[in-house]
Amino acid sequence: MPQSDLGLYFIALIPPEPLRGQMMEVKKRLAETFHTQAALKSPPHITLHMPFRLKASKYEALVQSLEELAQAFSPFSVQLHGYRGFPPRVVYAHVENSPELYALFKHLAQVMRGFQQFQADYKGRGFTPHLTVAFRDLKPALYPEALAMVQQNPLAEHFVAEGFYLLHHDGHQWQMLQHFLFKA
Repeated sequence: MPQSDLGLYFIALIPPEPLRGQMMEVKKRLAETFHTQAALKSPPHITLHMPFRLKASKYEALVQSLEELAQAFSPFSVQLHGYRGFPPRVVYAHVENSPELYALFKHLAQVMRGFQQFQADYKGRGFTPHLTVAFRDLKPALYPEALAMVQQNPLAEHFVAEGFYLLHHDGHQWQMLQHFLFKA
């Protein structure tokens, strides 16, 4: 099957403004200081399902399933506390794992299995909610310095997750394609 018939997607919570802008500024500071660009190719987000490829013919069924899933949840609070990392490259804002967030992750993984998508988490390591601010192109030798830089600025924020997003890769960066709102 040709690659053009496959779209590249992922599913995430995206904080609203002004927090989204604040987290993008952290990404930009790290990019400028440590010459990293990869984290700038997506909006600040908390991954609920890792990137996956989907046939165009299955897109509408996916959207319907995601709409149904969203309606099974109510808005909930998401807490961000401090910066941590996954050595040797990933720097992130720590997200508290709440029962609501974990339930959303688990139910979404179940929905995605129906589309033959099994990579809900990273390399089977379980769900560690986080908001990445630097990763793939951060040189391992610079990782301790990058983590120390962001840890100088305390982070204690929260937002109400009112839904989740389906993002699509346009060949250059990730775009917010569709917002699936939780029931009011």
